[in-house]
Amino acid sequence: MADRDEENEENGDAWFLDLDAKLDKYAVGSQISAPAVRVIAADGRQLGVLPIAEALRRAADAGLDLVEVNPRANPPVCKIMNYAQFRRSLRSSGSSN
Repeated sequence: MADRDEENEENGDAWFLDLDAKLDKYAVGSQISAPAVRVIAADGRQLGVLPIAEALRRAADAGLDLVEVNPRANPPVCKIMNYAQFRRSLRSSGSSN
């Protein structure tokens, strides 16, 4: 890993490593360990505090992912979103910096 880090820094790709570290902080789907979470729908509506099973079901029913966006809140805050699209948007915005 250190060789990759050094190589990326030499190539001016340090932003990419920072982005990977930021993306790693998001728990997605079954990685979320809280028994209940505050859920924000894909359209921004507050769905309230739901048991994790219900939150995961709602995300699956929408064909999207449940992503923990604030794990330190009580209860943790999760958003229903397309996680792959979210990662792509962060990567493209990071490369323009």
